[in-house]
Amino acid sequence: MARFNEILAGRYNRFLQKLFAMKGGPPSPQLASEITANFQLFGGVENRYLESWNMFGSAVQAPAVAGQVTDWQLRNPAGSNVIAVVERLFFQKATVDAPPFFTIIGQDTNKIGGDYAAGVGVRCLDNRPVKGSTTTLGATLRVSIGNNIANTGAVIGAISSQAFVPVNFIQTDDQEIPLLPGDSLLVTTGDAGILYVSVQWRERFLEDSERS
Repeated sequence: MARFNEILAGRYNRFLQKLFAMKGGPPSPQLASEITANFQLFGGVENRYLESWNMFGSAVQAPAVAGQVTDWQLRNPAGSNVIAVVERLFFQKATVDAPPFFTIIGQDTNKIGGDYAAGVGVRCLDNRPVKGSTTTLGATLRVSIGNNIANTGAVIGAISSQAFVPVNFIQTDDQEIPLLPGDSLLVTTGDAGILYVSVQWRERFLEDSERS
């Protein structure tokens, strides 16, 4: 027998089941006469840790090599069981050599499973997980730089820029970039030149219900 105000759009019930790892039938089979779904929990960055998110940041100057492009990579290792969300991404170059543009590359098949030549330091932005320790919490994602790397992934953005003019690639919440295990995010210059990159992201372990 059909329910009064029955919800027939199954993707919303599936969302609730995945979000809260619920088993059994639809958790919200009809509208508010019986169940109202409310899940607006986030209040500020100080609550990210309480929701099991850890925040990290990194900035680097990637040196130029004559005749070679300059590359930067943020990699989520395959098998990490971690989801990361890139919240901020600023970059700029130090020259106006043609062509003056950057490319953002995701799902890079050439470098998944490995880092570039030089590793880059990462800082935890909330030290509560390691209170009393002399070291900060280590990030799962890895930052590295290199030169003249053959990037074979799909380009998701190409932006012209002037020398020493920073580009803010993420300007709204909807432009944040999720990185799943095995994903890499890359920035590469279109020519030889110094590359400056500043990045901030949050990461947490995947729930069992999120893996499918």
